[in-house]
Amino acid sequence: MTENEVIVPLKYRERIPQFYYEDKFFATLFDSVDPEITLHEERGKDIALQFHLQKVTWGLPVWEKIHNIKPTTSDPVERRRTIEEKENAKLPFKPEVLRSVANSASKLKTAEIEEDFTRQIIRFIFQLEDTVDIVWLRKMYEKMRSIHALGMEAVVTGTDTIPLQVEVSSRYHDHEYLFCGDFYPEDGLEGRIYEEILPVSAAEREHVLMYPECNDFYPGEG
Repeated sequence: MTENEVIVPLKYRERIPQFYYEDKFFATLFDSVDPEITLHEERGKDIALQFHLQKVTWGLPVWEKIHNIKPTTSDPVERRRTIEEKENAKLPFKPEVLRSVANSASKLKTAEIEEDFTRQIIRFIFQLEDTVDIVWLRKMYEKMRSIHALGMEAVVTGTDTIPLQVEVSSRYHDHEYLFCGDFYPEDGLEGRIYEEILPVSAAEREHVLMYPECNDFYPGEG
């Protein structure tokens, strides 16, 4: 780097007059204070996160004091969940609020709800591939439930194909037939592979076995 080369960082050039760009004094100044400015910005972001329940860390004691909660664990996830339960219990029993609560229990955050007026229940709808904490969702629902709502149900929707993998071991049989060419039913079909639409079912199969010699060993193939 030469003495005349511009070394003032670009992010600072946007905030100072152009005639400072090549000033060695300002270049050295910004180079010295840049780590402190960066640290100050990171601390500001960290403080802002303490106002968000899902991201709060060292600010958890303040939240717990506001909601009069005595922590029983040091796990921040569990402590956030306890605070969230307290907050949700005070929220109005409205569709948008219930959807937000359902998304809190969902991994994909794509939950939808329906009101079944005939049965007087709330139906929570999740994607087939989603992971949902149903126990926590029901717990929150009961805390928020209005008197006119009799219950809830959770359903899944989607058209994704779920792969099914079946592993079996091949088998060999040593048959001793009394007479060659006679008809014998095939028994013991457990362990064979079927490629069918679930539920899987199989009927007994029968074969005519024509072995050239009696009492010899033949591997069970096909």
